[in-house]
Amino acid sequence: MEHILFSIENKVGRITFNRPEVYNAMHQAMRFEILEALDICTEDPDVRAVFITGNGKAFCAGEDLQEVTDPQGPSLNTIIATGYNPIVLKIRNLEKPVVMAVNGVAAGAGANIALAGDVVVATASATFTQAFSKIGLIPDSGGTWTLPRLVGFQRASALMMLSDKITADEAEAMGMIWKVFHDETFLTESIEIAETLAQMPTRGLALTKKALNASFNNSFSEQLSLEDTLQTEAGNTADYREGVAAFLEKRKPTFKGACRFQKTRVALVPKTTYFSQELRPAKRRQPQIGCVAAVFLFDGIAHQSGIALPAPFADRVSAALQRIQTIRHPHPERLFSAWHRCEQMAATGRLDPGKKNESGQREYHFCLYQSHGRQLDEGP
Repeated sequence: MEHILFSIENKVGRITFNRPEVYNAMHQAMRFEILEALDICTEDPDVRAVFITGNGKAFCAGEDLQEVTDPQGPSLNTIIATGYNPIVLKIRNLEKPVVMAVNGVAAGAGANIALAGDVVVATASATFTQAFSKIGLIPDSGGTWTLPRLVGFQRASALMMLSDKITADEAEAMGMIWKVFHDETFLTESIEIAETLAQMPTRGLALTKKALNASFNNSFSEQLSLEDTLQTEAGNTADYREGVAAFLEKRKPTFKGACRFQKTRVALVPKTTYFSQELRPAKRRQPQIGCVAAVFLFDGIAHQSGIALPAPFADRVSAALQRIQTIRHPHPERLFSAWHRCEQMAATGRLDPGKKNESGQREYHFCLYQSHGRQLDEGP
């Protein structure tokens, strides 16, 4: 990459804007490199947090005006639609914590990209300015959405219309950023935040980020419902179990993090081994109801999460789940799955006869439903 620096160190994806001669102002090639780096951070399981800063005296001075004044250059619409909007969307939707370390001037789109981070810190000599009004433009890169939610309508309106430059201390005082560090210790302390987050239960952090993203548009009751759903998902992660176990054992937890749990069907096969004749589906369209179980796959190993089965099938299905506890899959990254524990919800199970496998045996696929009938697991 030519216009940014990118590396992965200590589970942190480090992105550094690297056009110091123009205060890290962005042009199309630089924006595309940032998007590429964010894609790598999204997909690479070794990246558990992201750290973004600038090289030189500036974090980012916003758009490179040489680009917009070039008759052969991209239009404003193209610049925003293919560059700035995708960048801030990727930052907000990235299921890993993003630390913005504002090392100097953050102006225009550069300021608003910084404010899209999950944790925003600045060096004491940094400054922020919206700048757009000075050239007849409106704030972009999500600024009109982000800034009023951080500092309130009046402050946001004044900062955008007057384009006043504010110091890092002022930004901290009005709630625009989280913390200010001394210039001498800024880099060390800010990267330490990212490395700390990378060691935390990052799936839980991703769900927290999801809840925060939704909170501005949800009603209170909708947000409570979302919290219930996300908390249940968090409670079915290996990190949750590790955190509780470490607390009870009075030791430091070792979190796996970052692996996204995806709902999927689990085939319990072959039926001739795992199930008796009574469990075979009847020859009618209505699937057999009665079995409730949950299995999650983590690190490629199927684990038993919880069983609440009505007689007479409890022992048989329990044995089946025990039998697949140590089955490994060649592509574990495709199989991370977490279902609501049966004791945590009112649920009924369904055995779906599915299709015959290569050996001619019919596979049973297990699905979970909430009591009001919404299917939790649609499966592949």
